[in-house]
Amino acid sequence: MTNPNDIYIDFASKISFFEFIQDEFRHTNILVDEMKEEISLLGSKKEWNINDLSDYVKTYPRSFIIFQEVFQLLRFTNAQLIHFVFDVVKLNSLNINGIYEYMILNLKYDLEFRKIYLMTINRTLKYDDFMTNIKQYDKRYLVATFKRAISKYIDKIANNFSILEKRILKSEFEDFSIRFSNYLLSNLNL
Repeated sequence: MTNPNDIYIDFASKISFFEFIQDEFRHTNILVDEMKEEISLLGSKKEWNINDLSDYVKTYPRSFIIFQEVFQLLRFTNAQLIHFVFDVVKLNSLNINGIYEYMILNLKYDLEFRKIYLMTINRTLKYDDFMTNIKQYDKRYLVATFKRAISKYIDKIANNFSILEKRILKSEFEDFSIRFSNYLLSNLNL
């Protein structure tokens, strides 16, 4: 008989991201006086394409708050945030090695995500120790933990925009502004 723990880890490593059952309401965070430049620049341009809007979001990461608060009538859902912040095509792939490499990229360049991920495994685990001993872990377990940590990370950025702002500004995560801009132009007809 197969080990039930192995069956669960295999299942958990293959979970796809859709909607999670989490509270989706919170009070607005838009501070108009502090965002005059972002609002002015946004209003001054009539025609946007993905490249222009992506550059705008990357240059003015606080503009995310404007889009979230105004266009989403309070905030994006956690599922939407997952789709903006992470490459869901990679996450939902059946290629465990591809997801694993994507996990490594996120651990390497997003310190807040790294902290959440490592605490999910063991509260005292340090990054250097983890990376030194990474081969000792079942890859499926690491991927399942990656997906679990994503949900925790999204909860955190929903309450603290500065974490997301740091991520948006990193060149390693420039795909965020592309996915987000594509959503605004395609789904909200900005």
